[in-house]
Amino acid sequence: MEFPQWVVDRLIARQGCLHPYDTLDAARTAFVVIDLQNYYTQPGYLGECAPARATFPAVNRLADALRAAGGHVIWVQTTSDGAEAFWSHHHAHMLTPERAIEIQCLLGSDIQMQLDECIELPAEPREIERAMELSLRWAERSRRAFEAQRAAGGATRGQALFGIVQGGTEAPLRRRSAEALVAMDLEGYAVGGLAVGEGHELMLATL
Repeated sequence: MEFPQWVVDRLIARQGCLHPYDTLDAARTAFVVIDLQNYYTQPGYLGECAPARATFPAVNRLADALRAAGGHVIWVQTTSDGAEAFWSHHHAHMLTPERAIEIQCLLGSDIQMQLDECIELPAEPREIERAMELSLRWAERSRRAFEAQRAAGGATRGQALFGIVQGGTEAPLRRRSAEALVAMDLEGYAVGGLAVGEGHELMLATL
């Protein structure tokens, strides 16, 4: 990768050299990829950033080369419980279930949605289950946050919180998600996690 000369000059002025190590021992090297998301590279997406599509092949080439040399590749997702604490030094503001409810109350949303994780399909069943379970935990946190807002006057009786059913195209997971959300006694329920790569026919079959 070629860097602009001004970048090279600033790095050398700051740390005395361009790279902290002259050579890297692959067996003692790890490539850590943090929160690399591809939704903003999708054609037609509201926040599409077309030039970013070139990022993924470069990341994959580097990951493949390091694996072939005996190194380790680690993928880190910040959509997890406690991410706001673990990654607070990387992100000035992180969207938590509580923060999502607070923002929707400030906007005066009549129908508020829980924070959830919607993964791309197709995916391994265990990954779909992980995202579903995380979304359920976030639904409960969202419910408590919404009730606190209502008690404090931040949400009115005319506003409602909806849970989002997840589970990909796995019927048993969908059922578990729906039953757990109904048990929370929310004002409404939405279907999420579809139209994310599974295809039109499979989406309709899941519905």
